[in-house]
Amino acid sequence: MPTSRIPQRRRTIAEAGLTLIEVIIAIGVIAIVMIPLIGLIASGQMSYRQAIQGSVAAVIVQNIRSVSAGITNTSMSTNLYFTDQGTLLTSSNNALWKAVITSTTSSTIAAPSVLVNKYSIIYIPGGQTNYQGFIHIVPR
Repeated sequence: MPTSRIPQRRRTIAEAGLTLIEVIIAIGVIAIVMIPLIGLIASGQMSYRQAIQGSVAAVIVQNIRSVSAGITNTSMSTNLYFTDQGTLLTSSNNALWKAVITSTTSSTIAAPSVLVNKYSIIYIPGGQTNYQGFIHIVPR
């Protein structure tokens, strides 16, 4: 039984591949998708950096609390220096963080003489004060 074969048509060189319009549309779609993704990467890096700095600042505040417990002078200002991990240093060499502690006395009815240590934590490369707070020390 004879079978009829349908001849397959071969593509010519002009028909092979993509047209310039198709390539431009594909590049445009990719660009529209990639631009917001690049913005998300930058935003994520900033959030990551802030989270790391917040964690180090929390460690520094714990160190400040232990140092503040030993401060008894009421008119004193102390500078403490810390590493990138929040470890207390003996000098400002290789320090990334600086904590300035200013001691004052506060009197209330409940506690007649409370030592208040105001602290500012400064990220040295940026030069700005990132965190501030108070530590109240009640004499026993």
